[in-house]
Amino acid sequence: MSGIVQGVLEQEFRDPRLPALYALWSARRAGSGLPLAEGFDPEALPRLKPILNLMEVRHDPQRFRHRFVGSEIRRATGQDFTGQAFPSADSGETAGQILDSLVRLVREARPYRRFARQDWQRGRLTAETIELPLADADQRVVAVVRGVTYGLVAPPLPERMVFEPLALLEGAAETGGLTGRGDGSGVTA
Repeated sequence: MSGIVQGVLEQEFRDPRLPALYALWSARRAGSGLPLAEGFDPEALPRLKPILNLMEVRHDPQRFRHRFVGSEIRRATGQDFTGQAFPSADSGETAGQILDSLVRLVREARPYRRFARQDWQRGRLTAETIELPLADADQRVVAVVRGVTYGLVAPPLPERMVFEPLALLEGAAETGGLTGRGDGSGVTA
């Protein structure tokens, strides 16, 4: 991995909604398990809703479907993938890489962070994404909630895509998680 990309991964999240989503996911973990997909509702998170992409995971054979795509994602991509399978004809040239990384996330049942250069924007626009598995009562991954933000990076990322595991936040589940106004407008530990 190049030094520039490694440096980017070591920086804090560029958008404060990404660590807020990660803290929420961590607080909902059942001990060392995954948060349950049941009851995860983007509508209940108005501050995070514009950057959320909720993907359903089907098994045997494994496949993915967009269940919810937030307004900022739709605006940045110029498309609404809600209800569509992934990958689809509109998924773009990196669909294979993204599919491989989603399969890996489901197999490993752990959170990941992705940086992806958006070449259709001459490489200057970068998507920063956190991808978080959600499980059923048997702890089988049945959904992936993604927080996706877009920004300009100078110089552009030298690599097209970087997909790295996130460290699990310790103690979030034991402390009772988050407090706040209950409207998703802000969370504090």
